[in-house]
This record gives sequence, C-alpha cells and structure tokens, in this order.
Amino acid sequence: MLSEHDSQALSGGSSRTKAEQLIMVNLTGSACDNWLNAMQRAGQPWTDDVLETLSDAKAVLAKAKKQGVHLLVLYRKPADVIAEAIINGARPTQALTIWRGEADELLNIYRHHRRQMTLVERRGAEANSETLSRLLDERTGIKLETLAQSTYQPSFEHQDDKAIFQALALQALQDQKGKHLAQELEASSLPLVDSEAVVTVVDQAFDAIQSQVGEGNKELEAENALLLEQLHHTQEELERYYLSLKKTEVEISKKNDKIKSFSQKNKKLKSEIDRLRNSKSWKITAPLRNGIKVLGSKKKGERANDTAD
Repeated sequence: MLSEHDSQALSGGSSRTKAEQLIMVNLTGSACDNWLNAMQRAGQPWTDDVLETLSDAKAVLAKAKKQGVHLLVLYRKPADVIAEAIINGARPTQALTIWRGEADELLNIYRHHRRQMTLVERRGAEANSETLSRLLDERTGIKLETLAQSTYQPSFEHQDDKAIFQALALQALQDQKGKHLAQELEASSLPLVDSEAVVTVVDQAFDAIQSQVGEGNKELEAENALLLEQLHHTQEELERYYLSLKKTEVEISKKNDKIKSFSQKNKKLKSEIDRLRNSKSWKITAPLRNGIKVLGSKKKGERANDTAD
C-alpha cells in the first residue's frame, strides 16, 4: 500500500522541489533511444548522458550538492528479471536471490534519496507514455514528449514457453522477502500499470500449461499405444519360446528315457559278461583260448614275412 508520504510524492505534492536537471538511469540492459529522442524533443533540462549502473547513480547523487538534480530510474519487472535468469540456467531460488540483491540495493538508495529519484518500470511506462509524461511533470516540473513505439522486449519474449517461465518467476516471488521487496518497489514507483496485467500473465501461463499438459497427454497416449503394441509382440514371442521350450523338454525327456534304457541294457550285458567270465566253462577253456591266440599271432607273423619277400 502507498503511504501518505509516497502518495504525495507520486502526485507531485508541494513538498517536492522542482528539478533543475533530469538524468536517466537505465537498469534494463537494453538501449533506450526512444527515451533519448523524447527527451531531446521536450527541450527541457535533460542530460544526454545515460547512467547504466546503480554505482554510477550513487556517485552522481553523492556529488549533487543541490536538490535540483533528479534521477529517472528505469528498471525491469521483477518477474521478467527472474524469468530471464531461469531461462539462462539459474534455479528459481537462485534467480530470486539475484533479483532480491538488485532490488535491495535500488530501494536502499531510493530510501535515502526519495526527493531526487523517480522509479519507473520500463514496459509499463512505454505502454502508458502520456500518463508517464503527466506524472513526471507533476513530480519534477520537467516534461517528457510522448515516447515513440519501442522495440524493447525481455530477451525471453520470443520463447514458446515464456508464460511458463513467467509463472515460475511469479511463484518464486511468493517468497516472503521477495514479495515484500516487490510490493515496496511497486509502491515506490510511478503508478503506471494496472494490476490486471499481472492477472493476464497468470492467465496466459495457465493457458500455456494447460496446452502443454494436453500435448503431453497426447504424447503419453501415443507412447502407451506403442508400449502396448510392443508388449503384445513380446507376449507372442514369449508364447512361442514357451512352446518351443516345452517341445524341447519333451524331446530331452525322450532322449533321457532312451539313455536310461541303454544304460540298463549295458548294465545287464556287463553283468552277463561278468557272470560268463566267472563261470567254470570259461575257466576250463582258458588254455584253449590262449593257444588260439598264439597260433593267430604266428600266422600273422608268417604273412608279414611272405609279404616282405
């Protein structure tokens, strides 16, 4: 909420000293040619030098002995700063910490130099040029011509999913300290933008998220269909493998039965041989078998000699 002191300041109350020189401080990181042109056309005591850091702004304020020097500070929306940091790879909490440091420094300077500073959110100012010119005249006594249409946009403006990053940034700003800083920054700035703009961003983010969820569901459905088809093929392969395995098991069982049968027959034959060798007839005919072996050996030797001759 605006305090009575801030309300008077923003409405150009009598407690304000009229400025003798207006200096622009551009903290947006983008060129502001349209602002410089509007300053030149106004024919007012603007300086052509544009400051781009808070350090430069502090140095000017420290040197300004008279109250006639006034700084017009252009800054970016907190959500834009945080969203851009997230897109550039920072986690939302890291992006919030970076912005809080910058906002803290800016507001600390403003608290000590309220009479010599006017804070303006750039996109809101460029979208409400006439209101900006009127309020600036009331506050400082220095006029600004209507701003030409600007090409200024945050670097992430053309991202397809920019609304999601802005939604993440707005969520990050729900942090208690971040929310307090954002509220103080808004209350300390010229009241140019309707709060409906924030609602629009949230609605856009909601629509984008819903769209992506819908697309994600379609992708999941297509993926599920593919997985089901692959599962069906896998089941068919498993069934074929199972049938083949069962067939192999049957064949193995039959072969095992044959092996068992051959083993039993072999065992039976071996038993017959052992019984035969242990019989009396086998023992009695042993000399005869030995004689036959000897004769057989002699005949082989004679045949070998005949062949050699």
